[in-house]
Amino acid sequence: MTNETSISLEDLVKDHSMLWRGSKKNISSDQFLKTGYAELDQFLPTGGWPSDSLTEIIVDHWGNGELQVLLPLLMKISQNAFPIVFIAPPHIPYAPALESAGILLDKLIIIDDEINTNDLWWVAEKTLRHPECGAVLIWPKNQNPQHIRRLQLAASTARNPGFLFRCGAPTQSPAPLRLKLSRSMDDITIRILKSRFGWQQNRSISLHLP
Repeated sequence: MTNETSISLEDLVKDHSMLWRGSKKNISSDQFLKTGYAELDQFLPTGGWPSDSLTEIIVDHWGNGELQVLLPLLMKISQNAFPIVFIAPPHIPYAPALESAGILLDKLIIIDDEINTNDLWWVAEKTLRHPECGAVLIWPKNQNPQHIRRLQLAASTARNPGFLFRCGAPTQSPAPLRLKLSRSMDDITIRILKSRFGWQQNRSISLHLP
């Protein structure tokens, strides 16, 4: 016999964020950030961008809308006086476009793509762990599951959102939420490749973003 109180499987899944159920949401409002697009909030299994997790965004080529879908979130973060860190973007972000989207440029920190691979992962982890960080956007030069797991732990520990960008065909990744973006004229199609937060397979959404 044991005096330990028994815990139901339902309570175990509910109380521990590291456990998840593939077909059912269990997301509280403080675990997501509104995307700025109502239809995208309804589409994403978290009800918005995960606020304490790593989101991987995959495109066929750079400039396929990967920054555009994040602009409302980045605007809100910067106007709330939190810094946004860009690590090794493939192109220098166009400042007038960011400013016209309402992003405060003095809240942007950009680390150029000349940073070496080891330093990139180290800087990404340290910034994600920083309590005053608003968001971290990362364009890694290679795919490293071990480093991605460390980034996810940093994001969940500090409760900071991280966004990992990849160009090309999707490969395996431990990132909790993985999205594939495709662009056709002014429409961006978003498909969920993987989610630990519960979702229906083969779903996609098309956003009109001129």
